Parts: sequence; structure tokens; C-alpha cells
Amino acid sequence: MILSGFKTQNHSDSIVVVLCFVGFWIKLKLMIKEKIKKVHIFTDEYNPDAKKWSEKTEEWLRINRPEISFDKENPDLVVSLGGDGTIISASTEYMDKAVLIAGFNLGLVGFLATVRGEENFITSLERIFEGDFDVLERMTLEIFVKRDEKVVYQVKALNDLVIENLLGVVELGVYLEGFNMQNIRGTGIVVSTPTGSTAFNMSAHGPIIMPNIKCMILTELMDHNVPTPPVVIKHDSQVEIVVNHFRERDWFKTTFDNETANVVLTVDGKQPFVLNVGDRIKVTRAEKLAKFIELEKNYFFKSLQEKFSFE
Repeated sequence: MILSGFKTQNHSDSIVVVLCFVGFWIKLKLMIKEKIKKVHIFTDEYNPDAKKWSEKTEEWLRINRPEISFDKENPDLVVSLGGDGTIISASTEYMDKAVLIAGFNLGLVGFLATVRGEENFITSLERIFEGDFDVLERMTLEIFVKRDEKVVYQVKALNDLVIENLLGVVELGVYLEGFNMQNIRGTGIVVSTPTGSTAFNMSAHGPIIMPNIKCMILTELMDHNVPTPPVVIKHDSQVEIVVNHFRERDWFKTTFDNETANVVLTVDGKQPFVLNVGDRIKVTRAEKLAKFIELEKNYFFKSLQEKFSFE
């Protein structure tokens, strides 16, 4: 008899092997429960329901899990209360520490959320602290902007980076491992992770990628050349995008430093960084993976059906 790769001699041996695996699984669950000792509740300050649920979550933890402490600096688990933007902010803030992220949706879409309906929040907390969940590791990106051979901007991304001309055309050279694979003369380009494949990338008709796959997606934006389909590349590829040319106009200025903005780099939809001609944007896979708690099998495909009429 073959059981999980072990050849057994009789029925007794089979029972022993099964018990070993059951014991291992129970031990693993206990390890998970023991690991979550410190929690931080991450909220969207502009969402009126977030404060209410933050108080409810904290009260539930104090009553039902008094051994749990609240630690903003080094938590084991971050409970995100808000929409997808809040979940992304929580993930990027704690990306270097690789903590567990559990998104409780209080926003409009909630595609990245672990739990969607408020009626399921408390039961989901119970499951999480019982260790009844899976962990989905999502690839992240590290982005460097080099100007005159100096790094002038560095940031990490869960979803994507977007380079675009605010109102006009930008000429970009796209290099893969040093090879000039594409030249874009259009609005710009999106470099996306699988997590971000359902964001700007999808709106630009890029492919949807399962979040547990490790890769990058290059999707041009409104190229004036012959249209090039999106390209999916290996997760450990070295991508470099060079800003070759754009027409300078004094139409837009940033509110934070009053700098003229023509072509900008936006990472995960956050505050843009103004780019100049000659800037080189290097994109690599980040060392750390974002760890998302999942409570439901096939959650990604159910989300596609629910949120994007994917049938």
C-alpha cells in the first residue's frame, strides 16, 4: 500500500503513517496560533466605518484573546479595515517585515480583501486566531529611479508602477536584461505584478494573472506605433525603462513642491514622482513577499466573477 509516498507493509503501518501526518498538521496549526501574538489594526482614516470596526475588533480581541498584544511597529498580523487602497498601504508599509495581512473590506471593490461582508468579520477573526486559514504569498517589486547615475527615488510596490505623460506623448525605451525589447511612443507603460494584473493593467487590456504566479507584466499605454501586445516576463528579470523624450509644457505643477510635471511615475496609485528626460527606472523583484491570509478556496476566481462579471 502506498500512502503519501511511504510504502507500508500492513494495515498497522498505514494507521501509524496517517497518525503522523495528523499530528504534523495539528502541530502546524498550533504553531500558526502561537505565531500570532502581536496585532496591529490598520485603518482608513477617511472611512467612517473603519473607526467603528477598529473599536469592535480591539474589544473582541481583549475579551476573546487577552494574550494578544497590540504592536504597531512589529506585529505578527495586520488587520486592514478599509478598501483595496488601505490593504495596499498596509502591505507596503510592512513589506520588509513580511507580516500576515488580513483585509476586512469596508470599501467599494475589496478585490484584495480576505473578508468582504461586515456580517462575516467576527467569525473570520475567530477562524484566523484558530489557525484556520491559508497563506497566499504575493510577489512585490522594487523600483529605483536613477538620474545622472544617482538613485533619486526608491520605492516598493505590491500592485504596479505606471509611467505616463499627463497630457501628451512620451518616448520610452524598454530594456530586458539589457536588451532593447521595445520602444514606446505613446502615453506610457504599466509594469504590473500578478496582484496588480486586475488593476490598471486590466483596464489597459493586459492579461489577468493568478496572484500566486511569480512574474511581471509589461503593458504599453496608447502607443502611436504598431500596437504591441502585453508581455509577461520571468519574476527575476531585470527591467529598465529610459525616458528618452517628451515635449515640456508648463501646464501642471505638483502641490507638494510646485515642480512642473509632464511625465510622472506613480507606484500603487500613491503620490507621483516627476520624471525628467534621461531618467532610468529600474524594476526588479523585491526580496520579500507579501503574505495574505485566505479563508476560502478558489477565492480569486470567485472574486473575478463577483467583481468583474468574469464568466
